[in-house]
Amino acid sequence: SHAWASPWITKLIALWYYLNSSLAICITLVLLLVPAYIQIFMPTRVPELFQARDASRVDGTLQTRFLLCSAVAAVAFPVLLMSLHRFGRRTKEHAFLDVACIDQLDAAAKLKGIASLGAVLARTERLVILSDETYWTRLWTVFEVAAFYRRAGVSRMDLVPLHATMREFTQTIFLLAVVTLMPEMIKLSGYSFDALTVRNTLGLAFFVVIPSGLIPGIGIFWAEKHVRNSQKAIDALSEFKLSQTYCHSDEDREALLGLIGEWYTDYHAGETDRRRLEQLGHHNFEMLIRHEIAPMLHRKGAGNGKGMVRLLRPAMMAFVPFAFDMLSSPLPFGHSVEL
Repeated sequence: SHAWASPWITKLIALWYYLNSSLAICITLVLLLVPAYIQIFMPTRVPELFQARDASRVDGTLQTRFLLCSAVAAVAFPVLLMSLHRFGRRTKEHAFLDVACIDQLDAAAKLKGIASLGAVLARTERLVILSDETYWTRLWTVFEVAAFYRRAGVSRMDLVPLHATMREFTQTIFLLAVVTLMPEMIKLSGYSFDALTVRNTLGLAFFVVIPSGLIPGIGIFWAEKHVRNSQKAIDALSEFKLSQTYCHSDEDREALLGLIGEWYTDYHAGETDRRRLEQLGHHNFEMLIRHEIAPMLHRKGAGNGKGMVRLLRPAMMAFVPFAFDMLSSPLPFGHSVEL
C-alpha cells in the first residue's frame, strides 16, 4: 500500500531499505576485512588513489593514511542496497500493488477490483505500507490499512515512512562521501592547517564545506520537513472523519464508502434500514481509526520510523570504514602495524 502522491524514486529507495538494508550493512562490514587486511599486511599494494599524505605538525614528515576501506564501503553499500532482493527467497515472492493490479481505465473492472479487495487481503501474508503525509488523508489507503488490521492485526504490518527513509539514505550517502573524499577535497582547496589565511579559509569553504554540508543538508532538510508533516497527519487520525478524506474520483469514493458500510456495520444492532446500517458501518470504521489504528501508529513510530536505528545506521556505515582505515594505516613515523 503506497502513497500515490510521492515520487516513484522515494518509493523505490524505501523498498530497497525495507528489503535489503540490514543485510547490505552486514555484508559491507564483512567485506571491509579484505581491504583492512591488504592495508595492514600488504601496504605497498594499496593504489596511490587510496592514499592520503599529510605533513606531520610535529616534525614535518609525511604521514600516509589509507582510504581503501572507506572507498569499498562507499561502493559496496549502495550496490548491495539496490540489488540484494534479486537473489535468494525474494525472487519467489509476489506482491499486490493496487495501481497495477486493479484496472484504472475501465470503470466497471475497477469497481469489481475494489469489491474483491477483501479476498486479496485475506490471502495476503504481509502488508507493506509506504506512507507520507498525504497517505493518512486518503480514503483508499486508510481503508486498506484498516481492512488488513481487522483481518491480520498489527504483527503482519510493516510501516515504511517514505521521507524518514529518504532522510536516512541521504545521511548515509553524505557521510560516506565526506569520509571518503574529504582528504582530496582539502587538498583541492589548498588549505593549510599551519597557515590560517583568508585565501585558505575561502578555499576550504568553497571546495569542502559547501559541497559536503550545504548540498546534502538541503536534502536532509526537505526530508525532515515531510517527516514532521507525516507525524501531524498521524496525530490528526485521533479525530478521523470519513467526510474529511480525499479520493481520486467520486465513483471510487462511493464504491469504498459502500464497502465500508457493508464490512463494518453490525447486523445484530436491531437496525433494518439499509441506509442506517451503512451509517452505523461508517461510524464503526471511524471509531476503529481513532481508537485503534491511530494509537497503533504512534506506538510503531509510523511518522518517524525507528528513531534511534535511523540515527545509528548512517553513522555506523560511515565511521566504521573510517576507523578501519585509521587503524590499518601506517603509524606516524612510517612503521606499518605488525600483528
